[in-house]
Amino acid sequence: MRSMQRLLLAAGALLWAEVGMAADAGGAASKAATDTAAVAQRLEADLEAQIAAHPEDAAAYQRLAAFYLGRHRAREAITAYQEAIQRDPENPRLFVGIAIAYLHRQAHAQAKAMIDRALELDPGLANARKLDAYLAAKQKTLAEAHRGLSR
Repeated sequence: MRSMQRLLLAAGALLWAEVGMAADAGGAASKAATDTAAVAQRLEADLEAQIAAHPEDAAAYQRLAAFYLGRHRAREAITAYQEAIQRDPENPRLFVGIAIAYLHRQAHAQAKAMIDRALELDPGLANARKLDAYLAAKQKTLAEAHRGLSR
């Protein structure tokens, strides 16, 4: 529980640092950026330490993956989600998470496969259903755009 509290506190500090940076037009923005980077580094180190202490804990990999997604590091998020899935292959939420990471990389086929797996595991999972609908609409829009360009 303490590690989750630290994670939430660090995430809150990171958010406040980013808000402060956006609101500040002067030299303090540079300091806020430095502070934000330092908080992110500490948070990442803490998440990695959790994994080192409990290497079979799928939730620890899931937290690291979520951190990576929040920092726009989708490739690393995918790797962390893959580790989590190896440890908990029946958790549909892990498949939703990795699908989101694949979407960030514009890897629609992989995202669709992960969404399908999540729905196999839990057909009623709302997030997976929403993501599936989003991806279907996105693919339809891309197909229409492609047809428009090829005319």
